[in-house]
Amino acid sequence: MIRDAVDRDTSKWLVEKTDHERARFIRSIYGREWDDPNEYDIICDTGKRDKEEIITLIIDNLLEKEQYATELKTLRLRTEAARLKASLLTNPKLFIPTLDVYHEGETLVLRGIVHNAKEHKAVEEEAMRLAKGASIKCELHYRK
Repeated sequence: MIRDAVDRDTSKWLVEKTDHERARFIRSIYGREWDDPNEYDIICDTGKRDKEEIITLIIDNLLEKEQYATELKTLRLRTEAARLKASLLTNPKLFIPTLDVYHEGETLVLRGIVHNAKEHKAVEEEAMRLAKGASIKCELHYRK
């Protein structure tokens, strides 16, 4: 009020007008309601919590999100490994007596036994096609 040299009623009107315009902008761009608490990860009442409490809350929330993201990434890699294994083992063009597919870091590892170099190449090529750009490490051995 002091900065803009306006009275209380005018200040209140300006705040409500600005809030309304921002809400309309968020709704038009994102299709979301800016005042819906479900749209936010954290809501802090700065009138009831001190700065250190809020900082701790934010850090804890970020660490939790990071842990969740790591777990989700691991789950996606395991899912991709299982999908790849199922696709290879059910492919009628391939004969793989023993196959395991798992992940090491970001890489999907194929470990198993094939009969010869031609089968090895066919399995590796099919795995790369199915992996759609994911890193593949082929540890297939020949049966003697």
